[in-house]
Amino acid sequence: MPGMTTLHFFRLDREVLKYPFPAEVLRIGRHPANDLTLPDEEISRFHLTIERRDGTFWVVDRSRNGTTVNGRRVREAPLKNGDRIGLASWSVVFGDDTGWGDGETVARGRAGASQPSLCGMMGASEPMLRIFEKIRKAAPTSATILILGETGSGKELAARAVHELSTRSRRPFVPLNCGAISPQLIESELFGHEKGAFTGALNRHHGAFEQAQGGTLFLDEIGELPLELQPKLLRVLEDRRFRRVGGTQEIEADVRIVAATHRSLEAHVRLGRFREDLFFRLYSVPISLPALRERKDDVPLLVAHFLSGLQEGLSQADRKHLSPEAVASLSDHPWKGNVRELKNVLMRSLLFAPEETIAPKDLLFLSSEAMPDRHPDILKDAEREAIIKALREHGWNKRRTAETLGVAKSTLFQKIRHFGIKDEESL
Repeated sequence: MPGMTTLHFFRLDREVLKYPFPAEVLRIGRHPANDLTLPDEEISRFHLTIERRDGTFWVVDRSRNGTTVNGRRVREAPLKNGDRIGLASWSVVFGDDTGWGDGETVARGRAGASQPSLCGMMGASEPMLRIFEKIRKAAPTSATILILGETGSGKELAARAVHELSTRSRRPFVPLNCGAISPQLIESELFGHEKGAFTGALNRHHGAFEQAQGGTLFLDEIGELPLELQPKLLRVLEDRRFRRVGGTQEIEADVRIVAATHRSLEAHVRLGRFREDLFFRLYSVPISLPALRERKDDVPLLVAHFLSGLQEGLSQADRKHLSPEAVASLSDHPWKGNVRELKNVLMRSLLFAPEETIAPKDLLFLSSEAMPDRHPDILKDAEREAIIKALREHGWNKRRTAETLGVAKSTLFQKIRHFGIKDEESL
C-alpha cells in the first residue's frame, strides 16, 4: 500500500481517531493490554488483531461479539484500502493516509492513542518495539523470565506487562523487592511464617508465594537475595513446593516467577555471590531493557506522556509546554537515572518554570554534586575483581586460573595487562 498504513476510527458515523499502524500486529480491544484500547463494554477484552502477512493485511476476529468487514461477518479476512471493519458501535476504515483528514483525537489508548505502548511501557524506537514483541511472545508461556536493566529503566512495568499478557492476568501480581528487606525478614516475606516461629511472630503470616497463588510473583533486585536463602528459592522453583518458616506443612506454589536485577548476575556468580544453578534456573527467558540514552528517539514521546499526566486536571490555559529547544536538550541528556530521572526533571521544571513555555534554561537537572558516583564500567570492575579472586585462590598460577575461568591462557594474560593487575595485589 502507498503512504502510511492508517486506521480511521468512527463511532456512530463520526470520525474520532486517526491511528497509524505501528508494527506487524495490532491488537484492539477493551483490555488495557491491547495496543489500542477502546472504552466500550460491547467490545470484547481482546476483540481483534490486524496482521501483516507477506505484504497483505488481514483482520482476525478473536471476540464473542463478532467482527465484520464491509458489513459481512468474518473470522479472518484480507484487507484492502478503504475496507470498513465493524466492532460493536465502532467502525474502522483501513487504508493509507492519502487524502484523509487528521480527524479529532478523542479516543485514547493506554498512553495516548497515537503512541506505541504496551501495558504502560512506552516507546516507538526499534529497541523498544523489539522488547514489546519479545514480551508478547514470552508472556503467554509458563517460562521464568529475568528482566535486566539499569535502575529506572522500567523493569517493574515490563514485569507487569508480562503478567497482563499472560493466562494469569486475572490472578494477583505480587511485587517483592529483595533489596529493600532486611536479611533476617526476607525468608518470612517470601514463604511466610507460623505463629511463634521466632520472636515477634504473633500470628501466622502468608508470604509472597502464597499471596501470589495462581498469579505472578515479581522478585525485584534478585541479585540482592542473601546467598544462604538462594538454595531455598531454587528448591521452590524446581519442586513448586515450600514451607512457611516454623512450619511442617508442604504448600504447593502455583506461581509464575518474573525476576529483575540491575546487576550483572554472571559477575556475581564468578565472585561467588550468586549460585550458578539458581542463575541458570532464572535465566530461562532474559529480557534486557535498553537504557534511555540508547533510545533517545523515545524522549519526545515520553515527555509528551509525562507532561500530560503531571498536568492532568489543569485547564488548557494553566498548562505549560516545552519549547523545541528544551525537548532537544532533554534528548541529548545522558540520563543516568533513565526514565525515572526524566519524569523527575519534568516535574521539577513544571513546578518552578516562571513562564508558560519551558526553555532549556528552565530545565532543572540534578546538579553534579547530587548525582551518585557511578562508575561507567561497573561490569569491567566486577570482571577485574573476579580475575584477582581466582588468581589468589590458585596462588597466582596463570594456567590453573585460566582453566577455572574457562578462558585461554593468552586471554587471561591479555586481561591481566588490560586491567593492570599486579602480583603484589595478593599481599
